[in-house]
Amino acid sequence: RLAPPDKLAIKAPGIKELEGLVTQIRPDGKISVNLLGEVYVAGKTPEEISKSLTEAANKYYNNADIKVEVADYQSKHYNVIGTNIRDQGKKPFTGRDTVISAVAAAGFDERSWPQHVRLSRPSHDQGDGATVEIDMTRVYLAGDTRQNYLLNEGDIIYIPYSPLAAWDEKT
Repeated sequence: RLAPPDKLAIKAPGIKELEGLVTQIRPDGKISVNLLGEVYVAGKTPEEISKSLTEAANKYYNNADIKVEVADYQSKHYNVIGTNIRDQGKKPFTGRDTVISAVAAAGFDERSWPQHVRLSRPSHDQGDGATVEIDMTRVYLAGDTRQNYLLNEGDIIYIPYSPLAAWDEKT
């Protein structure tokens, strides 16, 4: 389900006013579409938006076929944190993100502790969240993907600093 400020790409073969249009969902949940005006899209799926736009365009065109794709997810995110990774911070949540893809994108360095990566899932209903520890070396050395969890919106991946790296710095 889409929400502000996600960006949408509109594909409308044969309708030059709409073909290739990229638009951002405004804070009021609407998009401005040439010819069709203001359309409320917040909370809808790309398929639902496609159907709405096609129905509206059928007033002006015969057999309009409009497809909407997400150009950029900005409303939902997960976080990758740690002091020893290349690219930490807020990452766009697409619904297809996994622990492996998130950690691979963030990147370990020589001071990371891949055996103790933590995935924390906050509770959305005032209850306690959950945290699981993942041994990434089992993933990349043995091909064990049992802990390659599908991420949820708001998840936090923490990549800790290795105590061996800390010890090495002291010597």
